[in-house]
Amino acid sequence: MPDYDPHYVPKPVSFNIGVKAIVVNQTGEILLLRRSEKVSRAHGWDLPGGGVDNGEHPADAIVREVQEEAGVPISSLRLFDVFYYGQKELTEWPSNVAVLCFWTTTQSTDVVLSWEHEEYQWIEPKAALNLELPPSYQAFLRTFNQLPTSYEGWKGRGGLEPRTT
Repeated sequence: MPDYDPHYVPKPVSFNIGVKAIVVNQTGEILLLRRSEKVSRAHGWDLPGGGVDNGEHPADAIVREVQEEAGVPISSLRLFDVFYYGQKELTEWPSNVAVLCFWTTTQSTDVVLSWEHEEYQWIEPKAALNLELPPSYQAFLRTFNQLPTSYEGWKGRGGLEPRTT
């Protein structure tokens, strides 16, 4: 064990938290959004989601982000994966980012896009792997494709519900 250093001062640790959702409709398809020219990765395919605001619970953030970007109500949030971008992998973020990925469901397929996106599609989860997606989204989809496909398969695994009061 290293010797005690009485002059040791811990360095502050900081990183951003993002949230993404794999939104599943009643037929088992997932929602993908195509980014508009007004945002980074213009015209690339995207999962709904974004940043967690200061003081916001991640479960509230993903509900808000899906509503803002796609206008669909979601339920049964299940956190199933985390992806970490270190400083070296980032090109447009100022600091480290941990992205939490949720599996969630919707009863609606009536998408209303925000200015951030120009197109959407409902697609089979395995087919989505054939699209050009960032490495973290590919990883999320590979993990998702190995998960139980029904609520029954998730019983006892825990979930998150929005905490907004």
